[in-house]
Amino acid sequence: MPKKIRDIKAMLLKAGFSAQPGKGSHSKWKHPALDTYIVIARKDGDDAPRYRERS
Repeated sequence: MPKKIRDIKAMLLKAGFSAQPGKGSHSKWKHPALDTYIVIARKDGDDAPRYRERS
């Protein structure tokens, strides 16, 4: 069973990422040690795509 988007967001928060608003259902996540953003699309209750779970 795939993880939900809300579970992935919770894992990012626990790992030290901070959320920034995006357009629509997108949210940008930034970690102080990284130069790039991670963009999470879809609503919290949706299933996460396989490629997003791996990354």
